[in-house]
Amino acid sequence: MKLEFSAPESLGWEERKTMKASKFLDAQNLDTDRLIRTNARLTEVGRRLMEISGVGPLLAS
Repeated sequence: MKLEFSAPESLGWEERKTMKASKFLDAQNLDTDRLIRTNARLTEVGRRLMEISGVGPLLAS
């Protein structure tokens, strides 16, 4: 995964580093969420479990 992000130069290096890390983690979380949703939808059991109120992709995968 390649993440393109540039923090404003007006910030200190610590703030820029923190912002870049935050953006990276956000992107990683989105990728993981997509994988979990995809995995839950791939099987009949996963799809049936997600029909139950309160059961989402994480529990169904």
